[in-house]
Amino acid sequence: ICTPDVLALWTDSFDYESPRKHFLFGVLKDHELNGKTIHTHIINDHYAARVRNLQAYDAVSKDIVSRWSYPLCPDSNLLPGQSYRFQRGNIYKEEGVVLARSSVVKRRSVIGQRTNIGDGSIISNSVIGRGCQIGKNVTIEGAYIWDDAVIGDGTIVRQAIIADGASIGSNCFIEPGALLSFGVKVANGTIVPGRCRITRCGKDASSMDDEAIVGEGGKGHNMADEDEEDEDERAESLASSGLGQYTERCNLAGARADVPFAVYNLSALAVSSSSISTLDSSSPYSPVHHPTSSFATQRSDMSNEDDFHLDAASSIFDALQRGEGSDIVQIELQGLRMGEDADYHRVRRAIIAAFMQRINILIDSQSLAISTAVAQVLRNYTVVFNKTIFDKDNAVKVDQVDFLLSLQSDLARRIRGESLLFCTIKELYEMDVLEEDGILQWWQDERGAAVAAAGGEMTKVRGMTRKFVEWLETAEEDSD
Repeated sequence: ICTPDVLALWTDSFDYESPRKHFLFGVLKDHELNGKTIHTHIINDHYAARVRNLQAYDAVSKDIVSRWSYPLCPDSNLLPGQSYRFQRGNIYKEEGVVLARSSVVKRRSVIGQRTNIGDGSIISNSVIGRGCQIGKNVTIEGAYIWDDAVIGDGTIVRQAIIADGASIGSNCFIEPGALLSFGVKVANGTIVPGRCRITRCGKDASSMDDEAIVGEGGKGHNMADEDEEDEDERAESLASSGLGQYTERCNLAGARADVPFAVYNLSALAVSSSSISTLDSSSPYSPVHHPTSSFATQRSDMSNEDDFHLDAASSIFDALQRGEGSDIVQIELQGLRMGEDADYHRVRRAIIAAFMQRINILIDSQSLAISTAVAQVLRNYTVVFNKTIFDKDNAVKVDQVDFLLSLQSDLARRIRGESLLFCTIKELYEMDVLEEDGILQWWQDERGAAVAAAGGEMTKVRGMTRKFVEWLETAEEDSD
């Protein structure tokens, strides 16, 4: 519920990633000055829920099947081509379902059209999509089987998700919590542990099949969890960024819903929900060395960088060399971000790489002092930095800490990295891009501090900045 001007403001600000986090706080916070207001009506007598992870997906699906969301139920057949019929025990079947006489479909189950279920198979508390082939003596409990999946005879699937076109052999056991992505093939007699997230994604998927996971002749490999970011912060980032890069389509009671291919429910599954939310398998704050000559390096030589980082860093760097204004830089960056659906963590990394590259070139080519080069490059682009930081009104400076961690990792292997880190932080602080609380929270953050404590380049790069941080900690609040 809002004033008409808010809609026009939204049209002008469509690049905001999260309506609540970025648009409301970034644009509407000055409502007293601009006269633009937005209001909320609390609904007490209807069903409403947001699907932002697979735990919520499971809970909402169960509510829909149990008719708590009536009249939004499968048998309402709201989408074209649906033909669900409601049966006793909250069982829904579409036309064209073929059930063997000895098969059993228990309570709270949904079965899509053209699905065949063999003799002796038991389906309970599960959603099965269209065109699936379920063999004989199969047990499926609390699972989600998407379209065109094949499950062999004697297989047991409990509390797992099996995506479109996946094939599971005979006499397999899919343990609770397992996730099988599109086109995965599991060989006969294979036990898939609950912690596995099997995928065929990769640069050369055919050469990455892990027979220890999918069995002899199987197709797929386990998606390793190498993301060490804080779980809560990354979960919030996922929710605000369109739910990450690996977005799968879930068959929610016959309808499609976009949810992240992340952690399914199961208390025993202690894995971050963001573990495969990015195409870059390296740690987001691990030191990455960028070429000192040009960003226009062959992609094969930039194996640690994804396409967005390379394109965005090159675009920003070229704009800085041409002396283009902050508006032009921001437009180009936003175009790339929206085209790749990149989150703001990746945007910050690209900005940092380009600006640090430009500063180093100025120092070498014009023999400028480090502080002079930093000030000369940064001061004309305050808007570019501010457009990636949205937490200045928050007590916890998530965006600023992420920016500084990325800056620290970038400068760890650069020449003059220690001096550049100090001068850059000091300059951004004077430009009001970074706040005192943000710098102090970064300094105390275990991700940066723990890596620094381990020794090496990450320790050295923080050396000069320590004095500045100590000054911030001891300075009086009213000091200039």
